[in-house]
Amino acid sequence: LMFLPGYGDTAHIFDDLAPAFTDHFHVVALTPRGFPPSSAPNSGYTIAQLAEDVRAMMDSLRVPEAILAGHSISGAVITQFGIAHPKRLAAAIYLDASLDFGAAYQRSHRVGKPSPRDTTSVAYRAWQRRYSDSHLSPSALAAFAANDRAWQMDSVEAARRKELVAALATEVRSRPHRPWLIKAPALSLCAGGSFDRGLGWLTPDSPEWNEARNYYDTVTREKRNECDKFAARNRRAEVFILDSGHYVFVDARDEVIHLMRSFLARVAVARG
Repeated sequence: LMFLPGYGDTAHIFDDLAPAFTDHFHVVALTPRGFPPSSAPNSGYTIAQLAEDVRAMMDSLRVPEAILAGHSISGAVITQFGIAHPKRLAAAIYLDASLDFGAAYQRSHRVGKPSPRDTTSVAYRAWQRRYSDSHLSPSALAAFAANDRAWQMDSVEAARRKELVAALATEVRSRPHRPWLIKAPALSLCAGGSFDRGLGWLTPDSPEWNEARNYYDTVTREKRNECDKFAARNRRAEVFILDSGHYVFVDARDEVIHLMRSFLARVAVARG
C-alpha cells in the first residue's frame, strides 16, 4: 500500500493515517521529486514521469503490484500509472483526487466567492473555533509542521524547486482527468464540505447570505457531479462524498480509515 501526497506535501502528511493499515499491508509513502526532502533534478516534472517514479520505487522494493492511495494531484499520477502499467495496479484510492483539476481550480477562483468582511465578529471567531487546527491529532499537526520545515532551506534552492514543480500544477489544470480509464478497483473519497465548513462565518441576517448560498450550492453540485461521473463511467469504482475539507484524510480520518479498510477487504475477497 503506497501513499502519494498532494502538491507541496511530504510523505509524512500520512503519518496519522498510514499506521491504521500496517496490520495487513506493507505500507510505504513516496515524496515526489522536487518536493523536499526528495531530490530535485532539473527535469522530469510531468505526471507521466511521476508515475514512472512510482514504478521505479516498486521495482526497487521488488513489488510486482501495489495499491496506490493518493491525495490531490497525485490522483493524476495514480490514473497515469494505471493506464501505463495496468497489471501493476492492484487497486486505486483517490483521496479527494478523482476530480477534474482544471475545473476545480476555476471553481476556487470563481468571481462571486464570498470572503469575510469582519474577522473580529463573534460569528467568524466561532467558525474558526469549529474548524481550527486545535481539533487535529498531535501526529497530524506534526505532519503539517514537518511540511513547513521541509521547505525551510536556502532561499535560492527553495525558489528553484518551486519553479520546477510549478509545471505539475500547470499540467493537471490544463488536461482533463479521466480516472475511469483505469481497470483496477477504485475508491474515491470526495471532500464535499458543508456550507458551515466553508462559509460558516455567515449568518442568515448577513447581507451576503443568499448570494453565498447560491455560490455554495453551485460549486458543490459541480463537484458532486464530477465525483458521480467516476462511478457512472467505471462500475468498479466506489465513490463517497464526505463532510470535510480538501485534506479529507485529516478532517475525516476515522471515516476514511473505515471506508478504506472496507474497500480493501472487498478487493482482497475479489482477488481470492
